[in-house]
Formats: sequence, structure tokens, C-alpha cells
Amino acid sequence: MANATTTRFDSGTFFTDSRHRSAVALLLGALAMELLVQQQVVRFYYTPLIVGLTYLGAAAVAGRKGALWAPGIVTSCWGIAVLLGVHHVVTIDGKLSYEIAGFIGVALALALRYTVGLAAGVVGLVVSMAVIFAHSYAHAPAWIFNGITFAVLLGAWGLWELRPSRGPAQAQSGSAPVERDRSFEGQYDAPNTKVRAR
Repeated sequence: MANATTTRFDSGTFFTDSRHRSAVALLLGALAMELLVQQQVVRFYYTPLIVGLTYLGAAAVAGRKGALWAPGIVTSCWGIAVLLGVHHVVTIDGKLSYEIAGFIGVALALALRYTVGLAAGVVGLVVSMAVIFAHSYAHAPAWIFNGITFAVLLGAWGLWELRPSRGPAQAQSGSAPVERDRSFEGQYDAPNTKVRAR
């Protein structure tokens, strides 16, 4: 019988899966949002930096091909700009400074992509910049500006990434492989078809 790879949870190799390691980083980020922001140890304006560092951690544990390098770099740059503005280190208008920081993050991510091979994809960069512009110009509902909101979102994302890995056969077909009965092969071959009996 052929070796069939099925969906399973293997505790022995759990942390060899980069997706699972990234999930743990996301869960730690959710915990940080709850313990630091929601409990008011730090103010809400630390949120972009905490989220950005969470993304960077999730990308780092996954290696150069980590999916969150782009949003991690851009969001971290945005978070740094927020802190610099709040503490009056820079005097540029808030919205403008956020956008400049975002574009600096994009440039840095692209530089790292072409120099050391980080997986800083264009989609991640575009989405990250869209979030910055939406924050600057859109009117978000009040519940967005709450630490628990980001804690729940990061936590739910992390839990989703903890789902069991799927084998290559299932990843392609979406279902468990079906064993084929080869006992009658070669007896009823169709015309012009060559089947080697086993």
C-alpha cells in the first residue's frame, strides 16, 4: 500500500513547523496587548509599535520566508513615528509623519528583500500602507481604539495558525488520499492504453 499522509497533530514535531512558531508569537503579542495596553500599563498609542514588533517576532521565528516581514517592518516604523510625535521628538504633523515613516518602512523592507532575501511581499507592503492611510483619514468606530480589540484579533489569528498541519496530498486535493485497488490492473486495459501490471 502507498504511504498516505493525513491530517494529524504531531506533538514531537510541532515546533518544527514555522507556521506554528509564528502562531506562538502572535499569541504572545495578544497577551502583551492585554497586559500592557488594556491594563493601562502603557497608553493606547503604543499599539502600532506592539503590533509591529509582534509581526516581526512572528516573521523572525519563521525565517527569511516568514509572511509577516513586510507588515512587521512598516507597522514598527509607524509605531516609532507615533512615539516620537507624542513625546515631541519630531514636530512634523502627525498624519504626515506616519506616512513618511510608513514609506521609510517600505523602502527598508524592499532593501532587505533584495539584499538578504526577506519575504517582504508587495501585497503586505500595500496593505500596511493602506492601514496607515485609513488610520489618518478614515473615521474608525470607537471600539477600534481599545487594547482588547487588538488582543482578540491577534489571539484569534494565532489560534487559527495553530491548526494541525496538512500532508502534501491533502494540501493539493483538499481531502484525504484514496487508496487505489491495483489487483485487476492489466486484465481489462482499454485499447491503446499501456498499463504495467504490478
